[in-house]
Amino acid sequence: MRREQTKQSLSSEPYFGCPYDVYGAYLDFLFDQYSGKEWSNLQIEPLRSKHYDEWAALKLLSKETLQEYEPLWDENELSPESFQSRISAQATYPKWDYALSIQNAKGERLFVGSICVQLPRGGTEKTFRISYWVGEPFRGLGIGTTAIGRFLNMFINAGQYRRIEALVCPENKASQNILEKNQFVREGLLRKSLKIKGIWRDHFIYAFLNEDVDSGEESVQY
Repeated sequence: MRREQTKQSLSSEPYFGCPYDVYGAYLDFLFDQYSGKEWSNLQIEPLRSKHYDEWAALKLLSKETLQEYEPLWDENELSPESFQSRISAQATYPKWDYALSIQNAKGERLFVGSICVQLPRGGTEKTFRISYWVGEPFRGLGIGTTAIGRFLNMFINAGQYRRIEALVCPENKASQNILEKNQFVREGLLRKSLKIKGIWRDHFIYAFLNEDVDSGEESVQY
């Protein structure tokens, strides 16, 4: 049912001139062949100006779902100027965005979501926080789980930080599953920690420590 609804929404409206209706042609293939499997062709790279059209189109297409768990967007959220400011700020502000893409049957790369990394301002904390989203047509296919697993490998290999945190709404079961499948541990509840839809909401705090890979727990390999 969700597959048909998604295909219908993809073909019903234009998204910033980006031909998102082409994704509809791949949905049957994606759902049937890759649901719940690892994505060997998933690519993680810094978000750049070249990603704007697909980023804005997919964010707009996914707005209803994203706004359930994100602070309210302002009227310029998807504008080219706002996007460019986001990219430019990465040079001075300790907050980085990474683009997620997969390869379709034609060998073309499709933008499917993003990971945001906020680094500590000081040099002693050795902790950073992540957030992430996967666009509506690609939810439920295991892309988020694979992406966070890959990111953890990058984190472990870099060896510069001790701890990764993530905040998740208690109602966001899909995001909790992504973290738990990648050995994040729920450490507690932060009360009224983030404003969502104009209301201060509680969030679970999850964390992964670099020494967790040596804890004897079964790890997910990507």
